[in-house]
Amino acid sequence: MQTLEKFYAVMAVSFEGANLDFSKIYTMAFKHFGDFQKAEIMQKVYEDEIKHVRRGYHYIKKRIPNSQNEWDYYLSLIEFPFTPRRAKGYHYFPETRIQAGFSQEFAKKLEQYEDEFTGRVNSRILKEVLDLNIRVVESAD
Repeated sequence: MQTLEKFYAVMAVSFEGANLDFSKIYTMAFKHFGDFQKAEIMQKVYEDEIKHVRRGYHYIKKRIPNSQNEWDYYLSLIEFPFTPRRAKGYHYFPETRIQAGFSQEFAKKLEQYEDEFTGRVNSRILKEVLDLNIRVVESAD
């Protein structure tokens, strides 16, 4: 990565941001199946990821040019084929981004972002076991 802004956009806002969703999902799954020790570990992972995401988001936010908003600046920092879809888990929990310091607008833009990979996930455990309402894109195959 050529700049710290690009590094934080990919690593903190995107990868670690997605980990906020994944750690919530895994915490719920462990609790559902009665493994409270692992659920507690995943909760600690979640709390740690909040710090990482917050640090990266604030670093980027302080460097936004006056001519851009947060979302457009973030998009300018990531390069195709990488997309904002990588910043979300199979199920998006916008409140986790707010907890990490994201603006409501940025969290909403991320929630609304879709590409060809949106919904392409084996979602049975999310829908049937954890009772999360997610949209599934049916394969044309």
